[in-house]
Formats: sequence, C-alpha cells, structure tokens
Amino acid sequence: MSLSTYAANLLVEYLLADSVWAGLSTADPGVDGGGLAEPSSGSYDRVEIETTDWTAAAAGVKSNVAAVTFPTPTGAWGTITHVCLFDAASGGNLIHSTPLPFPQIVTGTSIAPSFPIGEITVTQT
Repeated sequence: MSLSTYAANLLVEYLLADSVWAGLSTADPGVDGGGLAEPSSGSYDRVEIETTDWTAAAAGVKSNVAAVTFPTPTGAWGTITHVCLFDAASGGNLIHSTPLPFPQIVTGTSIAPSFPIGEITVTQT
C-alpha cells in the first residue's frame, strides 16, 4: 500500500514545518544517523533553513527555494559525500540525508560548499 499524494504532501510539510539545519557528512549516515561523519573543525557549521525557504509540497516532494551556502572553510573538512537535514543546530536528530552525485573534497582553500535553488529535495520515500 502506498501513501496518497495528499498524505505524502502532509508528511513532508510536517517534517519541514519548523526550521531545519543542513549539515554535511564524509560518510553515509544511514537511516539511523549512526554512520554520520560531520566535519568538526575548519569553521564548519550547520546552516539553518527556515520554513519559508522550501517550496510547497507537491507529489510528496519539497525543495529549497534559496541557495544553501555553508561557511567558508578555514581548514580541511574531508571528502563530503552527503548532505543531511537535522532538527537542531548541533546534535539533534537526523531527518533526511542525500548522497551527493559527485563527492566534494573540501580543503582550507576551497570555496564555501553551496547548494543552488532546487538542489536539496525531501521526499516522502
């Protein structure tokens, strides 16, 4: 049995009804977050995404309507493989993660990692 479109839209709207924080990981965090490997130095910090920074849910999908840009690295963050969403600026709970199509090596001379409009999507599946 599958969720109806209405129910799928309700679900993603509920998950993003409050601000969430985007984070990066150098490993697949898995469904329980146990594999999460966030950078811990070099000016790394999660980025807040407010509720108004998402599209309205359609077909069980929401995507960012503003670019999500991380702080400029001042040291190596490693090879970033996943972007994740959390319910807190630090610690908290993993809500969603997505592998990057191409891992990104972040050094102290890299530009700030950024995700353009529409690149972060949350689906009900």
